[in-house]
Amino acid sequence: MCDPFAGSGTFGKVANKMKRIPLLCEQNLQYIDYLKRNGFDEI
Repeated sequence: MCDPFAGSGTFGKVANKMKRIPLLCEQNLQYIDYLKRNGFDEI
């Protein structure tokens, strides 16, 4: 499942709970750092 505006990663968390593989896209470096700290480490 693809989320072109990852932001805080809510979509990714829900996708994981639904046993889906999230593909999160984000260009804002602050959000990328936040996502990495919260378990989305393959960016």
